[in-house]
Amino acid sequence: MKPESISHLKEYLDRINDIFSKYIISVVLDGIIIGIVSAIAMSIMRVKYAPVFGLMLGVFNLIPYFGAIAACILTIGATLLTGGIFKAIWTGVLLIVLQQIDGNFIGPKIMGNMLEARPLLIIFAVTLGGGLFGVWGMILSVPVAMVVKMLLEEFIKTREEKKGIR
Repeated sequence: MKPESISHLKEYLDRINDIFSKYIISVVLDGIIIGIVSAIAMSIMRVKYAPVFGLMLGVFNLIPYFGAIAACILTIGATLLTGGIFKAIWTGVLLIVLQQIDGNFIGPKIMGNMLEARPLLIIFAVTLGGGLFGVWGMILSVPVAMVVKMLLEEFIKTREEKKGIR
């Protein structure tokens, strides 16, 4: 390979690594936010073991879709045993509302800011990836979409430079 080609390849690999790193950081940050907010909200509702449930919700939130569902079910079940049916119902309502806010606003906003993409693109990528490839599609869809976006932008930039537009 030519030294120039190797240099371009290294640059692309560095940018791809940056995209995946930012994606992982954004997912972890989202999990931390959900864990803290849910722990505080459940503490206000006087749910027993709210900090533990908040930690569990934050960690499980790292697993797309199924993690949040599993954590919610476990939290509601434990709340049913320790606080009764009404507290369990209200905890379930709280967690569903928090998960909807996270999935539609907080998560896409964090990822969009970190990856320099619009939240709508994030939501579209996760929906498409999940529909086509299931859980693995949801996990990998955002960084793959960002890599495709980067490559398309580079392609368009190169074409414009060749035509003398830039």
